[in-house]
Amino acid sequence: PGTREQGIGETLFQAISERFRAAGISTMRTMVARQNQLHMAFFRSEGMMAGPYLQLEKELDD
Repeated sequence: PGTREQGIGETLFQAISERFRAAGISTMRTMVARQNQLHMAFFRSEGMMAGPYLQLEKELDD
């Protein structure tokens, strides 16, 4: 929290994006909890949006 609004996340995101491009990767994907509005806002500000895939999960009994 003490490092928010300093551009660190954007700098890291851009560096990772450039490395992916250089490696021939054309699409980035990540997973964000629906209720985590802070992270959702960050990724949207970087141009990310909902993609064509939906994550499915099932909790298994121990």
